[in-house]
Amino acid sequence: MVIRKVIKVSTYLYSDVLKNALNKYADEHKTSLSVLLKDALLQMIESNDFVVSVDRVYDEMSDQGKTALENQRARSLSFVQEMELIDNVDDIVSELRKSDVKINRSLFIQEAIRRYLEPILIREGYLSESVFKSKDNAVKNLKFLRTALGYTSAKSFHANYLKSGTDEYYISYPQYAYMERKSEGNVDRVIDIISDSVGIEKEFFYLDSNEFEEYIGSLFPDLFVSEGEKIIK
Repeated sequence: MVIRKVIKVSTYLYSDVLKNALNKYADEHKTSLSVLLKDALLQMIESNDFVVSVDRVYDEMSDQGKTALENQRARSLSFVQEMELIDNVDDIVSELRKSDVKINRSLFIQEAIRRYLEPILIREGYLSESVFKSKDNAVKNLKFLRTALGYTSAKSFHANYLKSGTDEYYISYPQYAYMERKSEGNVDRVIDIISDSVGIEKEFFYLDSNEFEEYIGSLFPDLFVSEGEKIIK
């Protein structure tokens, strides 16, 4: 009998909804998170495709009054895994980071979950839809909306929609401009603000581009196109 060394792995999942679905699936199928995640990680490694489309999560105070730290703890997950497998994951992550790929062990694990476990959870009814949101889609759709509203300049759009007070902004213009260019940063927070201001359900920003454009066209058939005007006046 081969005895393999194991270690305790701690990570943060994309959401507590995903964590609860994984735990429920494991319980009802009389298996463990360790087994489920081992299978997913092995498939990820065997695929030799290490492009990660899972975004980092920025925890904030929720509408229910939970603090950012409480929200972070709610999506934390610990499991036991074979040391050899985790060492393999860490080696891959280390090599990718040498090429300036923004990745870490947690994102690698979550990508494996997104590819190989989440479809099962959705198919068997443990999740109603994907919990992973694409920042790329959200930013593309935000830029489409900006243009549709008549803002050819990101700076003027920022000035009109992202000001929290007379002289203060929710995020600085350099941060917003970087977000539009790289699809990085606290995209979710910006989408929250814009969706409230314009009157669009937040989740629609994460649709693919064609679906979002059709949605905007049906919702606002007569968009204002002059610089500085808004849908909601």
